[in-house]
Amino acid sequence: MRVGIDVQAIADGNRSGLYVHLRSVVGELVGLVDDLSLFALVASAADAARVSAAMAGAKVRRVRRPRTSSAFWQGWSPWNRVDVLMHNLHGRLPPSSSAANAYLVPDVIPLALDYGVPGFADYYRPFYDAAARNGDVVLVFSEHAKHDFLARVGGSPDSIHVAPLAAAPEFRATADRESLHVTLARHGLAGVPYVLTVATIEVRKNHAVLLRAFAQLLERDPALRHKLVLVGTKWIGHEAVFDLIGRLRLDERIVYLGFSDALPALYAGADAFVFPSLYEGFGMPPLEAMACGVPVLAANATSLPEVIGDAGVLFAPHDVDGLCDALHQVVTDRDHHDDLARRALQRAATFSWRRTAELYLDAFNVAMVRSRERSGPILQLGASSV
Repeated sequence: MRVGIDVQAIADGNRSGLYVHLRSVVGELVGLVDDLSLFALVASAADAARVSAAMAGAKVRRVRRPRTSSAFWQGWSPWNRVDVLMHNLHGRLPPSSSAANAYLVPDVIPLALDYGVPGFADYYRPFYDAAARNGDVVLVFSEHAKHDFLARVGGSPDSIHVAPLAAAPEFRATADRESLHVTLARHGLAGVPYVLTVATIEVRKNHAVLLRAFAQLLERDPALRHKLVLVGTKWIGHEAVFDLIGRLRLDERIVYLGFSDALPALYAGADAFVFPSLYEGFGMPPLEAMACGVPVLAANATSLPEVIGDAGVLFAPHDVDGLCDALHQVVTDRDHHDDLARRALQRAATFSWRRTAELYLDAFNVAMVRSRERSGPILQLGASSV
């Protein structure tokens, strides 16, 4: 099987969850398919090499912006010389006319939440509509994402395939406490007990509930020395989060790190990880925390219960008192803490990128069958670089 993937988002500098996902799944697919090509509109061979290095060394084929919609020209385009073409958010390639089309839809957050930004949902809707209209298969990360896509966009349930994600290998429990101490010291956290959250600072991530629960926790038990560490870039609505920190008089107890490359160590050193997000297509940070052996408390919302199962604590998204109670037990009851940490490791081990890639491969095979049924046998053209 020859697979092509539109990685324009990576070529444009995206380093969000989509980058992590593509890097990891591409690394597995390389060994599972006959040929894997990554397509991007880049200016030079050096740019293509940069994208290749970011994507596990996979082959990157430079493509030029389509100049014509003629069937002849499109038929000889490099992305039509594969068996399956996978489209991603922010991609540039049109649907293949001869290959099967697979669409990766991480979530439908722009349609589900109103950020108050004019045209925000309209910017993303064409991609969702194209997935429902042109996708021989649509890949999503959770059952919740599948049901929400069908409800908000449409399409056939049979065409939507769920492929859960996994934590990268660097997220693991560590016995090297000395190295961990050195890394945490750089952030002023060596020897400091702390609660961690990793999420973009924005309305959807629901930081307000965590801040209020943490303030309540310190009032309940003044002997606690814990700090609350916030990791994540600022986005829409971040001002309200920092205003609330001031109103709750938490300035001395909050450590804001922004984007951080030290996530494995930050997870490993935390007493607890809290993820109060209101909406997720999957929920990678809780899984990464569990892979590091950290007790996880997360909102009982959207896809998060699918990720956490019975290995963590689920709380109602707006229940400040409930979160405070649960967090207090985790940071003060060592037996409870250690039981959650053990269960977290076991749960995280059930997810793997190899399994994700295998599920993609299953979906690609289905897509090829549907493509043939839709338009007859796929024309097998010789592969060549552009």
